[in-house]
Amino acid sequence: MATYDVLIVGAGPAGCSAALTLRNRDKSVLMAYTGDGAMGLAEKMNNYPGLRGKTGREMIELFRAEAQEAGAELRKEKVSQLLSMGDTFSAIVGSEIVSARAVILTVGTARGKELPGEKELVGRGVSYCATCDAMLYRKRPVIVIGTDEESVEEANFLAGLASRVMYLCEKQHDVSALDERVERSTAKPQAIEKGDGAPGQAIRVITDQGAVSADCAFVLRPTVAPGTLLPGLETSNAGIVHTPDLRTNVPRVYVAGDAAGAPRQVAKAVGDGCVAAFSCVEDLKQLS
Repeated sequence: MATYDVLIVGAGPAGCSAALTLRNRDKSVLMAYTGDGAMGLAEKMNNYPGLRGKTGREMIELFRAEAQEAGAELRKEKVSQLLSMGDTFSAIVGSEIVSARAVILTVGTARGKELPGEKELVGRGVSYCATCDAMLYRKRPVIVIGTDEESVEEANFLAGLASRVMYLCEKQHDVSALDERVERSTAKPQAIEKGDGAPGQAIRVITDQGAVSADCAFVLRPTVAPGTLLPGLETSNAGIVHTPDLRTNVPRVYVAGDAAGAPRQVAKAVGDGCVAAFSCVEDLKQLS
């Protein structure tokens, strides 16, 4: 199992700023991310000193390159679960389990709204990681609720293991690459319920065309809502509750950037990353 001092979830301005500060204090850092967010779509960034006129994507690439040059590890992989293990955190990053002594959440605010019943059934028929949990449902029927092309890849992986895979689109995306063994439905998911417990009936997804049942519903969004990602984390509306020094209610877990609240600007995100890193370094001293 790979071990780091700090896991940073997200690799935008806040995450890269935190990584630089941490590396300057000789902390090992893993940044895991799934996309570029709203900033990656910006044509011109004219409100950040020294980089006027750059596109959002150009700025992100500069930030990430500098963090990597400083020694931070960067992975384009989803963090699908975080668990406190006492002095460390266990995290599923892509298909690997990693360990970190602290976590900084720079997850932004652009994430899908949970379906009714979804959060209550995580681990009891709802999964956020096909790679992690697929073997639990070998030769059993499953449902995939997909949002993007990565969801299609995971559904194709499941097709080689499950007895049946039904694919539902939570939002429209290209599904032309779906394996022919995957059953494509035009129904739109609306809620998730516990089934009657019979084989193939552990979970029930309510759609606009009726209910469909299976033993697991894999909900495959690019990111996982913070409160679901880390059990016990206090959230409010689209943000994460925190102190002025960006500590959350979970010891050695910090927040920075858009997830910490307005104003949602690059300059504020960069400052947040630095503050969160300082708080993190201070708390890690207590573990030494």
